[in-house]
Amino acid sequence: RQVIGQVGRHQPVEIEIKARLIEFQTHSLRCRVCGGVSRGELDPMQSQAFGPRLHAEIATLTVDGHMTRSKLKRHLGESWGLRLSSGAITDITKRVGEACEPICDGIREALAHEPAIFADETSWRLAGKRCYGWGVFTKDKALVSLGRRRSMEVAQDLIPCNYNGICHTDRYGSYNFLPPPNRQLCWAHLGRDFQSFAERDGPEKNFGEAGLALAQKVFIADREGVSPPRVKSKLQDNGRQIIALGLRDDDTRALGASLQKHFGSLWHFLSNPEVEATNNHAERMLRGIVIRRKLSFGSGSESGAKALSNLTSVATTCRLQGKAPVACFQAALESHLQGGPAPALV
Repeated sequence: RQVIGQVGRHQPVEIEIKARLIEFQTHSLRCRVCGGVSRGELDPMQSQAFGPRLHAEIATLTVDGHMTRSKLKRHLGESWGLRLSSGAITDITKRVGEACEPICDGIREALAHEPAIFADETSWRLAGKRCYGWGVFTKDKALVSLGRRRSMEVAQDLIPCNYNGICHTDRYGSYNFLPPPNRQLCWAHLGRDFQSFAERDGPEKNFGEAGLALAQKVFIADREGVSPPRVKSKLQDNGRQIIALGLRDDDTRALGASLQKHFGSLWHFLSNPEVEATNNHAERMLRGIVIRRKLSFGSGSESGAKALSNLTSVATTCRLQGKAPVACFQAALESHLQGGPAPALV
């Protein structure tokens, strides 16, 4: 029975998830002089049915965790012992989304001063009807707008009219308001177009293979950074040759004419270190929206789409900056209800 040597130690880590009910009591007092009665009042935060942390957790699980309302209800019940209706969850996400609107306004203003931005769009559903979700991104900022039309007016609303940097896009016509000095076309999209021609027979095959060879040279140059003038001149000469080859055949003339029209928007990455040869960053940022669309079939109302746009913008920006969205959501809601300034991400 004698203790020998050092005591062995083992410390497992466990979590305790527990919902806490808080009660605020308001008292009534009668004035002895005038007989008037006054009752204590709760501030806007205290008068909510759910606390700010619970609001932030539900918003994060909805946007960042891609949880549908049914899955979220089950998770809240199994993990925290909470029973919330679908309507309560919808109200919570809309309330947090409204609180995040000043943050999104700050992101929108900051995009105008960025040297390079990435823009893209994907399909969305609003009240059962087809629409689109748009996104404008940098390396540390994100601005998302859901439930919009696929038109130039929407692109002009998201991209600052006085923007002097370089905007990465595909060849979609809604971005044609951007002049060539302010637009970089995506070579990944062009590579897929060239691949489709390379898989055919006849003149299209030669055009496609020549285009793929140029695209590979472009990707190598992009990885190596800013290229010397001779490399840029050589790539541009190669591009002119491919355009001339594409204009010779009826099947490839459309792509050749498009490359000729946007020739000045193909080479900014060679001389500007802030610019990339592809728009892959925007496509990666929109992947969460695509997942959300497949799970929930879009938004049921314009107010829901607006709230989800704000939540997605803030959550994506937080992730790009290495911050926790749940903390930002909680701070935004508390500031919104108490009338204080919203937390800034820019």
